[in-house]
Amino acid sequence: MLGKLFKYEFKNTYKLMFIIYGVMAFVTILGCIAMYGDSDPAGTENQLQEIFFTAAMVFYVLGVFALFVVSYVYMCVHFYKTMYSDQGYLTHTLPVGQMSIFNVKLLVSLCWLMLSLIIMFVSIFALGCAANRGFSFDADFDMLMVDFQNLFGMSLHTFSIYMIFAMILSCLQYLLMVFASGSIGQLFTKHKVGASIGAGIVFYMSGQIVSSIILVLTGYFGVMNNVNVVTYNATENVTFSTTVSSMLFSGSLFSIIECVIFYIVCMVIIKKHLNLE
Repeated sequence: MLGKLFKYEFKNTYKLMFIIYGVMAFVTILGCIAMYGDSDPAGTENQLQEIFFTAAMVFYVLGVFALFVVSYVYMCVHFYKTMYSDQGYLTHTLPVGQMSIFNVKLLVSLCWLMLSLIIMFVSIFALGCAANRGFSFDADFDMLMVDFQNLFGMSLHTFSIYMIFAMILSCLQYLLMVFASGSIGQLFTKHKVGASIGAGIVFYMSGQIVSSIILVLTGYFGVMNNVNVVTYNATENVTFSTTVSSMLFSGSLFSIIECVIFYIVCMVIIKKHLNLE
């Protein structure tokens, strides 16, 4: 039954997501053409090319906006409509546990957002190749790797793995924040949407306050004001790399804690306080 539920959820959400991905593919092709023409070595760029380049970049920015903002908002609205609005009556009559339904919706939403991230990276890579008229590593790439290791105290490979984990965690965190806000909002008999938005604002502001406290406690602001990241200095860069590592660990731990809290909020409300009136 869970397999059918996953299939139904993907089928119920893929149309708009594919439209967004199609738009992103179109603006990426447009951007690649503009980048390739803008990097003309003969310097034959004219006013028409400049207009085309500007328009292509504007469309590209709008495409990225649609890729993330529209898809994120759509996932959140879809969750609320199918869980807590009139459609919720049908959803909760399915012969599956309520938390199983919630988990499926959460995982499907996360999959769409992660696919959006992959598409964005592929798009940026394509634009870079178009600007460079092909793909090639710079001769100083090894030097860059060494400088990165000296500055951040970790290899670029390790940092990339961490960033992938951080992006997945961030997507999960913001999805759960909105899902928890919607869960709280449906407890009210009137103005449920307004209550959901209010809960979301409280969650977001609280998270920002705690994040700022973490940055202060890890000494991030002080190091960023004093360290010279252009000219290598052993003492300064050791302090900088230690601070960055501490900040990354603390930030990830806080995100995990938030995810657990939001998930528990959703679980308690769905299991014990579901209100579809």
